[in-house]
Amino acid sequence: MESGDSIDWLLRGRAERAILAAIPDLASIKVYTSHEFGRNYLPAKMVQYEKCDGVPKSLIERTMRTMILDKRISYADLGKRNNRHRQFGLIVGFNPEISAPITCADPK
Repeated sequence: MESGDSIDWLLRGRAERAILAAIPDLASIKVYTSHEFGRNYLPAKMVQYEKCDGVPKSLIERTMRTMILDKRISYADLGKRNNRHRQFGLIVGFNPEISAPITCADPK
């Protein structure tokens, strides 16, 4: 393993730990995040609330996608909001009973 490879490996580990910590931390203050680009995009919220632990946003994005594919985090139905609309957000882990399917565009 070269020096650059070990640094990348360490940064990916730090990114995973930051994501796993940020999802419940943000949810505890009623900031529910998403894997889709938009106002609730997890990497953007992590930057906004200073939860990146020194990891670049681009690496947070790549690590988040990998963690979704590995089912370490998932997009789930979190219940209803006060206005009775469904609330969805990222959760740590995968629960087939509440996890919503994540669709990806087909890169042709």
